[in-house]
Amino acid sequence: MTFDQALQVLFGAAILAIGWFARVLYSAVNSLRKDLSDLQIHIAEKYIPKEDFNRLADEIKNLLNNIVDKLDKKADK
Repeated sequence: MTFDQALQVLFGAAILAIGWFARVLYSAVNSLRKDLSDLQIHIAEKYIPKEDFNRLADEIKNLLNNIVDKLDKKADK
């Protein structure tokens, strides 16, 4: 085998490795795109409805107001 032939074989092997690596990266990117799309759909299903959030916020405000009132009564004594 001459130097020219050995160089061509090495060059071909390098191109083959680069091509394989590019294919692996391409399939990984496509897989990530699909996963991201599925995640966006899944997250959108898990939003809390506005009415439930407002009701919960009102309950928390009432509880905090009760705590403040109790603290004010305690401070007065």
